Amino acid sequence: MFPSKLAITFALASLLTLPFYATAETIEPDALAALKRMGDYLRSLKSFSIQAWSATDLVLDNGQKIQSDSSLRLSAIRPNKLYFNSTSALRSRELFYDGKTLSVYTIGSPYYARVTAPSTIDALLDAAAKNYGIEFPLTDLFYWGTDKDNESKLTGALRVGPEMINGRGCQLYAFRQENVDWQVCMTEGHEILPIKLVVTTTNDPMQPQHVTYLKWNVHPKLATSAFEFHPPKGAKHVELAPQPTGNK
Repeated sequence: MFPSKLAITFALASLLTLPFYATAETIEPDALAALKRMGDYLRSLKSFSIQAWSATDLVLDNGQKIQSDSSLRLSAIRPNKLYFNSTSALRSRELFYDGKTLSVYTIGSPYYARVTAPSTIDALLDAAAKNYGIEFPLTDLFYWGTDKDNESKLTGALRVGPEMINGRGCQLYAFRQENVDWQVCMTEGHEILPIKLVVTTTNDPMQPQHVTYLKWNVHPKLATSAFEFHPPKGAKHVELAPQPTGNK
């Protein structure tokens, strides 16, 4: 079904309600301050759980964009408990971190991997990426407002204005840095949470996007057993392949 003229007209009219910005890059202190407030609040959480849904643009050889959907469940207890479950049409993968070991398991596979891990979530994220090339989803949630959030690399930071995401009011902020544009919709009030993220790859002529919606529980009841991996009967342990030395 092709988009109707009415739908296109409505979409264009909606764009006219957005604030106008000059073409020159702008860094608004209020936008940076909002990012810091959100980071401060996220780091204040002793535990949290997230359900997330994402759509990622895949660009075909003919230039056509196709969206691929996936979902994610994340649970964390600071400073040293973390669980991810990432599900797409191709595979479902779990990562368990219990403060001592990191276990990686593709659901339905007869194999799993387990390695000794650092003693904190932050150290785990760094070590997993550096040593094994494992990039955890939504790692920015742990970096915003710290010395790893790359604020100094921003070339643009704007408050766009109010938005409504799944019936919840929020403020939309737009940021720009080399090769990447990204947007964050933040809730207002005491609980400052990102509930929508949009990342656009700008050094690709097709400018593919990755969009994620997040549903938060900042007072979850999490048992430590939820972060412990018990291999399915018959599953065999395999070694995680280390990153090539040149990529570290």
